[in-house]
Amino acid sequence: MTEHDLSTLLRDHLSDEPPTSLSPGDAIRTGRRQTHRARLFAAGAGALAVAAVAALGGTGVLGGGTDSDPVAKEAPVAQAPPETLADVMEDVAADGFTPYAGALGEPRWSVNDVLGQPVEPGDPAAQNFLLDYRPAGTPQVNLTVGGFAPEDRENYPFEGACAAGLDRGTLVECTETILADGSLVTVSVGPISQVGGDAPQLLTVQEVAGRDPGTFAWSRVVAVDSIDDVSTRASEYVRGADVEAADWQVPVAALRALALDPALLGADVAHEPMPLYTGE
Repeated sequence: MTEHDLSTLLRDHLSDEPPTSLSPGDAIRTGRRQTHRARLFAAGAGALAVAAVAALGGTGVLGGGTDSDPVAKEAPVAQAPPETLADVMEDVAADGFTPYAGALGEPRWSVNDVLGQPVEPGDPAAQNFLLDYRPAGTPQVNLTVGGFAPEDRENYPFEGACAAGLDRGTLVECTETILADGSLVTVSVGPISQVGGDAPQLLTVQEVAGRDPGTFAWSRVVAVDSIDDVSTRASEYVRGADVEAADWQVPVAALRALALDPALLGADVAHEPMPLYTGE
């Protein structure tokens, strides 16, 4: 299932829901940067050392300092805080996007449950993580990690979404590949109404023909729907009067490497089933 189809299904079903955005916030990035981790590490180690000295009567030496050959007590080594999924995604994005798009700038985050409602990153209901950057050299790049339920494979078209998008005219290029483990890799290109918004509208090739290129963008997405029910998306959005003029910065191979990163495919996310679209 392509990013276009997933977003369309949820947007059609939840058209009256409020925007699903979540500001990056300190909660997302707390403990991520190495400098911050270093401070935490130093503070933790210092506290442990002070506690060890206090337990030994302030001498720091076994036996209260009376032994002629004292043995120093080693303080336990403090452990750096574990990386969150947000930390991992920012690290992976920096490694994968920066060589091509340049300095990424500040991250923008949306973390939602299966209904598209904003939740905290550590909430057990957190199912979809969207990391968005607006680098100077290209309008937008983003990285998405989400979970889906096994029954979603029966309710929604994962394979065959390329053909559907091409038939509708919302995609101009699309390929599907089944990996050896059964995971599906999709590479798609199509027009959208805007970049920088949380719910861009899908457009058809006919709708953008002759249109001001500043009013829409071309999206190129490498999507992986894994056998372990995790979806990843690595995307770039650029300007261009037509798809041949699209000013791509990030090669497809780099997007593919991002979407196939084992740290993302092994993410711990919720797997609530997507709501069925009834048409009512």
